[in-house]
Amino acid sequence: MSARARPTHHLHTHLAQRVKRRGGTVIAQDPRSCESPVMPQSAITAGLARGLALPEAVGEAKLFLANAVAHFLRWTRDGHTTDALHHFAPRQ
Repeated sequence: MSARARPTHHLHTHLAQRVKRRGGTVIAQDPRSCESPVMPQSAITAGLARGLALPEAVGEAKLFLANAVAHFLRWTRDGHTTDALHHFAPRQ
C-alpha cells in the first residue's frame, strides 16, 4: 500500500516512528489546541511522543532539547570552545 493510500493516522504514526528510529525526539502539539488533532493524537496513542506542548511552546521545547544535546557536543578548536547549537545556528 502506498503512503498516499494509507489512512492518515497510520502515516503520521509511521513518520513519528522514523524520527524515533533515527534518534530524534517527537514533541506532539496538545491535541486540544489543534484544528485537526489526528497527527499528534496518533503519536501520543502509539507512545512515540516524548512530551506535549501548546503551539506557542513548541519552539521553546525544541530549544530546550537542542541546548541539552549541545551541552554534550562541545569541542575546542583554535583555542575557542563551541558547541553544536552555536556552531550550526543561523548567523544574523
